[in-house]
Amino acid sequence: MTKQVDLSNFRVAYAILTQNVYRVMNLHAEDNADFDNARIERQITELEHFFQEASDRAVFDEDEYAILKQSTSVMLQWLNGARAPSLPPNSLSAQDEHREMHYTLRIPEIAQRIAWQLEPTWEYNPAENRKTLASLARTCTSFCDAALNDLFEPAAVFTLRRPIVDADWERVLYYSHRVRHFELHYEEDLRAVGDALIQTAIPGGYLLPNLVSFRVGSSKLPFAHLNLFLGPRLCEIQCNSDQTALLPVLTERFPSLLHVDLRKGYGLREKPEDETMRISTFIRSLKQVEYLSTPLIDVPALAHLGQLSSLHTLHMDSFPDTALSNLHDQGLFRHLLCVHIRPRKPTPNDWVIDFVRTWTNPTMFSFRLNFHETPTADFLDRLFDALSEQCSDHSLLEFTMANMVAAESLARGHIIPGSTLHRLTCYPHLTELFLTSVDGYDLDDAAMEELVRAWPFLTRFSLAAEWHDHRPLLTIRSLRTLAWYCPCLTDVELTFDASEVPGPPTSVHELFRHTNLTELEVAHSPISSAVDVARYLSAIFPELTRMATAKDAVHWDVDDPDNTPQDLLEIGYTRVWKEVMTILPVFNDVRAEEFRRGRQSIEM
Repeated sequence: MTKQVDLSNFRVAYAILTQNVYRVMNLHAEDNADFDNARIERQITELEHFFQEASDRAVFDEDEYAILKQSTSVMLQWLNGARAPSLPPNSLSAQDEHREMHYTLRIPEIAQRIAWQLEPTWEYNPAENRKTLASLARTCTSFCDAALNDLFEPAAVFTLRRPIVDADWERVLYYSHRVRHFELHYEEDLRAVGDALIQTAIPGGYLLPNLVSFRVGSSKLPFAHLNLFLGPRLCEIQCNSDQTALLPVLTERFPSLLHVDLRKGYGLREKPEDETMRISTFIRSLKQVEYLSTPLIDVPALAHLGQLSSLHTLHMDSFPDTALSNLHDQGLFRHLLCVHIRPRKPTPNDWVIDFVRTWTNPTMFSFRLNFHETPTADFLDRLFDALSEQCSDHSLLEFTMANMVAAESLARGHIIPGSTLHRLTCYPHLTELFLTSVDGYDLDDAAMEELVRAWPFLTRFSLAAEWHDHRPLLTIRSLRTLAWYCPCLTDVELTFDASEVPGPPTSVHELFRHTNLTELEVAHSPISSAVDVARYLSAIFPELTRMATAKDAVHWDVDDPDNTPQDLLEIGYTRVWKEVMTILPVFNDVRAEEFRRGRQSIEM
């Protein structure tokens, strides 16, 4: 029993570590201000310590240990590759460098907290606070990133009150070398001062010489104004695709961009093929891009991306108009980690399979798909088979498939069988699984147990359905199976039959308490007795605090003449589930008191 508990604890710890690594991946890909090398180093250290302890204590069997070793190696490889390059020392004068500063102000989190307390919009004396904040920023050499945002974001910093003179740059240079990230959302942000800056000799030639990330939210900003921010260290850009003057300059001057986020722009009236060609030319100029999000793409651009060893994250809002069969077996996309396909216009689902067939065994961590067509069982069978054939079996952490259009526009009559879901059991390290079916699932308790035994690290699990007119074969007993085999779960969405509730526990297996799960979406689940269900749930999930049904997301009226018999049934179920939520806290309190007394009696 002790060994089983140790194994469960190690699995929980590994799932948490995996989630942390995945979060670091997202911070790195999204250019989050919280991302830095220190976070990477801490994550590497934690991962190495965990693996060493798992090896020393030998809690995993031989097969699971081999999978753990491979997965840990992959994550360490990615983390080491994600280290940000060190920036050179700032350009403070010798006098500034010798100013004494309390060592705690060198900790970015502390500087940020102080800045937040002084941020003018939170206090009654914004003018005085701004002076204090500006003084702190001039003397604190670690005052940057998020802390610097508190100084500048709420202010109209581009208001020109008089002509710019040379002496004005003295104050600017206190901050300019520390700014790493900059965003412009409206053309008014620069209109008043842009022309004046263009006509001024900027010291060093760049307004923000160490700028790493530049985000432009408006399509109307003149390129001459944008050019003020295109410094030598720029490696991340977010802009609209209709920035016709900006893209060619990026193509020529910044082929080494690492992070590119192109948003669909609507400021131009041009032929779709012309816009696609402009974007394709830009994409094909990128030599070291790691993260790319693009609204349009063609086959040449896709072929170019497939040859880049640097590319790890790809988001696409459209597909090429021509088939990809010529790209199969070309050794492309060997280093992909994350893919998100979210077509803006109706696109055949088979294109996704065609794209997956171009991959060459990448270590895929995350695959997300938004669909326009109904995902049939046949399509999912072929997609899952393609994924297992084209990428590493043991690497996938997240799989998401969600609806992109109104449910009413999807073809009905497609139920997903358990045999289709079983094809995903080749991914033992799944932590998040989100599937959406139009008409539900054909899945019983035995099939569910077989599935979740293969996914011990699941933290979030959702089998969503737009409709579920047939009575589910899955019963409320499956929740106990989930609790036993998936100790890391925090939220679940399932449709199951709760009309018959099992009796009191008869084995140690049934006495297991799952303390991580806090959210349960019961979707279209039938139910009879609120009291019996609340008692059953409180025994398994003592921390459960939130529940929802499919009808909670829509306004429903029992007297609506458009209601179908199934609608009326589900409205009735929703009322009973709301009673469960009312009763559940009482049962949870009772269970907590029972647990406390039981522990006291053991300690005595």
